[in-house]
Amino acid sequence: MKNFKKQLINLKLLLLRNGIKRGEYLEKKKIFKEFGKNVYFQPYKIPTQPKLVKIGNNVRIATGVLFLEHDVISGMLNKKYNTNQYKDFVGTIEIDDNTFVRRGGNPSCEYKNWTELHYRCW
Repeated sequence: MKNFKKQLINLKLLLLRNGIKRGEYLEKKKIFKEFGKNVYFQPYKIPTQPKLVKIGNNVRIATGVLFLEHDVISGMLNKKYNTNQYKDFVGTIEIDDNTFVRRGGNPSCEYKNWTELHYRCW
């Protein structure tokens, strides 16, 4: 997603003061891999790669929740060990139906596939 488009979406989220209206707006924009019905989206920012995020129906996402669909630790390790053997992990985040995600909390997550970073949360 182009950075300017993402910034416009984030600005719109900031102007929409209601989590249900934010959810309806994001559902219409179709920027997520999947975005369910009746989603209360309180964060002011969308993920860096929203096409890697699936959000089910009747989901509540609290203020301040950040979606981390990738890992950049490889840059640190490659520099430390003067190598290029460490690769970034990129994977999907799936939030099932009827889920509440809060800031600072971990929903129950598990690795679905060890060859590819893929969390499934409920």
